[in-house]
Amino acid sequence: MLNDGFLKAEYHNWFIGKLSDVVGVVVFAFFLTAWQPRYKKAMFWATAIAFAWWKTPYSQPLIDGWNGWEIIPLQRTVDYTDILCVLVLWPAYYYRPKTNWRPLLQKMVAYPMVVLTLFAIVATSAPDQYAGNVVSVQQFVRLKMTKAVFLEQLEQRHINYSLHSTIEVNGKTLPKYVLKDVVIGTDTIYSISIGIKDKGQRIAVYIDRIMIINENAPTNYFAKIPVMYYKEYRQWTKKYRKMARAYVEEVGSD
Repeated sequence: MLNDGFLKAEYHNWFIGKLSDVVGVVVFAFFLTAWQPRYKKAMFWATAIAFAWWKTPYSQPLIDGWNGWEIIPLQRTVDYTDILCVLVLWPAYYYRPKTNWRPLLQKMVAYPMVVLTLFAIVATSAPDQYAGNVVSVQQFVRLKMTKAVFLEQLEQRHINYSLHSTIEVNGKTLPKYVLKDVVIGTDTIYSISIGIKDKGQRIAVYIDRIMIINENAPTNYFAKIPVMYYKEYRQWTKKYRKMARAYVEEVGSD
């Protein structure tokens, strides 16, 4: 908990990051084993497989789906070297803890330890790295124009856009459009995903997320994804959220 809550935020180096993963997989494996001690081998295998899957892009649909609920945001950086941390489970499997605790004291401590352990397992994402190429906006911009006029304005600006299925916003289904290669000032935006709520002579453009061509952000070598830490990421997303809103408002003012 000290490592994830303080050291990662202060130093965020290679050793601190790997230490978090090593301790995390061991704690999680022991936690599952304490729940079902008869299936210790299965719990250790499940921990190894789940951790390896979590560190690959295959877990991204689950993360996106969960973050859509806007409860507790999940973040993780794809780094295939982290998967090597599961090797620590091999010696950990043969560890046999001994206790001389009295049964009553053991029961009294059990439930607080469950809560503390669960908190320690899940509370690791805040100081972690964030992908520096996607900004989630999820805001409406209301314009005094029809949908046809808005799309015509995009064409006049030579913006390539295409209809991509639908997007769910507050329980309502909106047509989803993806705008490609948008130039805002000196920045080139790879894509902007929007939904359009048609109200006749007025529309509400829902800016979902934007993907940036971010050549200046440090890159994770294995994932080839620009990454940055929370403070920098917060400033970065704030900038591009304002730029995206201003751009849509500018299109709507023509």
